[in-house]
Amino acid sequence: MLASFLVVPVIVFIVMGYIFGRSLTNPVLQIIEGIQQLARGEYDRRWPEKGLYNEIYRSMNHLAKTLKKNEIERQNMEQMREEWIHNLSHDLKTPLASIKGYGELLTDEDYQFTGQEVKSYASIIQRKAEYMEELLEDLKLTQVLKRGLIPLNRQNQDLVALLRDITIDVLNNPYYENRKIVFTPEQEPIVFLFDKTLMQRALTNLIYNAIVHNNEDTEIYISIKKSDHIQITIQDNGQGISQDELDNLFERYYRGTNTNAHHQGSGLGLAIARQVIETHGGTIKVTSTLGAGTLVTVMF
Repeated sequence: MLASFLVVPVIVFIVMGYIFGRSLTNPVLQIIEGIQQLARGEYDRRWPEKGLYNEIYRSMNHLAKTLKKNEIERQNMEQMREEWIHNLSHDLKTPLASIKGYGELLTDEDYQFTGQEVKSYASIIQRKAEYMEELLEDLKLTQVLKRGLIPLNRQNQDLVALLRDITIDVLNNPYYENRKIVFTPEQEPIVFLFDKTLMQRALTNLIYNAIVHNNEDTEIYISIKKSDHIQITIQDNGQGISQDELDNLFERYYRGTNTNAHHQGSGLGLAIARQVIETHGGTIKVTSTLGAGTLVTVMF
């Protein structure tokens, strides 16, 4: 009897300890296995959020979801970076090939060039070199704007006068002098603290974007007003922008599919425009309907 009283509790204790130990160690082993899966980049598994370790399982599920999202974004950024490098390389190689070709032609001792030919070839080389310089300057500007390294020369100035001057400059361009651009400020002056050089660059890029991506008969309407905030709109009745292009519109080096030949640009114009506007505490929004036109809204 005494032996039974001693042995039975010990056996029960051992069995209960084993069961309890299993209930504790099995989830721990699952957690360790789950962490190892996450470390290997396997983010699709989900753990049931129950039991003693439900908070840990919930955190692991959240971590897996976050890591998967970050991985998708990283892959998209990597793809965009590769496309950006490819496009940049292409746009540098094209003028370089022209410069090299005309340079070799001019050094050909077997051909006697006329003065007009030399002048023409030299002019082409100069234009190609200026384009490359513009591209590199735009790249530099996007980087310093992104890092906030560029000093802003902000002064209280009239945004209405700036927009009017930009509109006149665009219409004075021989390629676009017949375009219909209507500028209608609702009030003036509208004074704002901004860097004139950068703001002129940003707004010019936005207006040119409405021109070069549309047909010659497209009408462009520019307006500005002020209430509790300043609002600038640039609206056209052109061919519109697809949703895929809208999603990438402000990415660096994105041109879309219908830029005309007279205004190739560096592919960084809209990215610079957004960076300048955001640097001045503003926002920019683009809405568009295929076949109906595009509306760009800038708010300060």
